[in-house]
Amino acid sequence: MIRHASRAKWRAYAAWAQAAGPFWQYTAATPFYVQVPRECAPIPLEEGRWIVEHSIAPFFASVAGRTALLLDLPMHLSLATTPAFHEAGWLVVPVVARWPGSRPLLSVGNVLAHLVWLSTRLYPPGDPRGVVFALDADRQGMPNYAVAERQFDNRYWYKADDVPSAKLLREWGVEVVGVAAHYHSLPGDVKHITEGFSRSGMAVSRIWIPPRDAQGAD
Repeated sequence: MIRHASRAKWRAYAAWAQAAGPFWQYTAATPFYVQVPRECAPIPLEEGRWIVEHSIAPFFASVAGRTALLLDLPMHLSLATTPAFHEAGWLVVPVVARWPGSRPLLSVGNVLAHLVWLSTRLYPPGDPRGVVFALDADRQGMPNYAVAERQFDNRYWYKADDVPSAKLLREWGVEVVGVAAHYHSLPGDVKHITEGFSRSGMAVSRIWIPPRDAQGAD
């Protein structure tokens, strides 16, 4: 699938797929079609840890059994939660379908650089208590119309089969699905996915993650 990728990118993709456990096939490969930039924006690991420790972990502390989480944040922030989620006993599956192209509206290079950098820092739990599907909240961001006509529009929507079905999650022991994001109103694609879970009898909970300037200090 990614036979044209460099050896470093292949190792990174394989590391993420292995760390995803039984959900390895949901690890999106599209970012691995580009060249890794020599430099990329720093990844906010401390903010990612704050989100896990203050917003996610307390919410699920009393939930018995396994849980699944749709984490719908800007991609660099979704990925930045990975080390803290692994320490807390969760698998992390990056679900990002930004197609590369000439002058893309949504950057692909930085996403790949973050995936490669984090791939050597993955420590998935041996007996996970849940799974996180790290979504790309910028997937339908508004373009800069002054330059958009000269760029490749690689915005996208998630489909129901971009994440496991309720049946597959339930077979893994999941009874509760959470949606964690900065927004209060679900975008159409996430709403479609969660409505499918609800119709299948799974409980769906919402977790609001305050923006960074509203998080406060410890």
